[in-house]
Amino acid sequence: MHYKQLCSSRLLLRKFRANDLDFLFKHFSDANVTKFLYDQEPLSSKKEAQELLSWVMDIDSGDHIRWCITLKDQPIGTCGFHLYDATAQSAEIGYDLAYEHWNKGYMSEVLDVVLNYAKRDLHLRTIKACVAIDNIPSQKLLLKQGFVLVETDPKKHLFRGKYYAHHIYSLALSGNCKFE
Repeated sequence: MHYKQLCSSRLLLRKFRANDLDFLFKHFSDANVTKFLYDQEPLSSKKEAQELLSWVMDIDSGDHIRWCITLKDQPIGTCGFHLYDATAQSAEIGYDLAYEHWNKGYMSEVLDVVLNYAKRDLHLRTIKACVAIDNIPSQKLLLKQGFVLVETDPKKHLFRGKYYAHHIYSLALSGNCKFE
């Protein structure tokens, strides 16, 4: 996967920088942001934030891309692709936004830009998304973007000794006129 800076009418999606450490720590230690992230605990130290920053900055690995979503030069969230499969031309999308920026249409803008990039530049054919069944706003966002619910996995994530069910959504980019 190759990286490219992207923008929408209000937002810039850019590479992460070393000075984004404080943002990542604050962002991923916020209970609102991490409420439906059942694959990791909220960050509890700058060391954990540094490990996450190292991963998101490692764009040369080829198996993931993560953008820092910025509004007027201030980081407000992240978005990207992971679980990239070159043979199947598919990837899974993930995204998160600071609580104070929810319900302003920002993530719809981000997904418009990122999904167009996935089709046009990355030549992906299918995008998947895994969403906690209680995360209704994220499900509505995906449906608005044209994703289709394909499966419900009752044991998708084992977290804190409990299984959490997730809906698996899929979006076919090939032949989809919305993403040209």
